[in-house]
Amino acid sequence: MQARVNFPVAALTSEIESQGDLAKQLHEIAGDKFRRHFTAVKSYQLAENFRSKASAILPESKAEALVALCENESAPRVSFEAASLPISAGCRGISRWKMLAITWQVKRCSAGWSAGVG
Repeated sequence: MQARVNFPVAALTSEIESQGDLAKQLHEIAGDKFRRHFTAVKSYQLAENFRSKASAILPESKAEALVALCENESAPRVSFEAASLPISAGCRGISRWKMLAITWQVKRCSAGWSAGVG
C-alpha cells in the first residue's frame, strides 16, 4: 500500500471586512484595479478566478502580495493506494494456479477475513 500526501494551495478567504485592516492593505496593493479583484457586498468577496486575474492584471510582486493576504492555510491531504496485483494468468513468473490462489485470497480478504497473499 502506498500513501500519497498532497499539500494543496492555500485556501482563499471567503469574505473580507470592508472597513478592516486587511481590506485597507488589499486596496493599497491593488490600487485602482481593486474592483476587478473584489466584489462589494457587505464585505468583499474575491472575484471569480481571483489568482489568475491577479497575476494577469498586476505586476508579479503585487499579485503575489494580494493573493497571499487572501489565503488561509490548507491541511495536507493523505490518500492511500493499494498496490495492484497482477490478475492475468499470463503474468511472467506466476503460474496459473498461483494466480488463482492469489485471486481467491484477495477475494477472501475483501470479504472481511484475515489472510495473507503469498
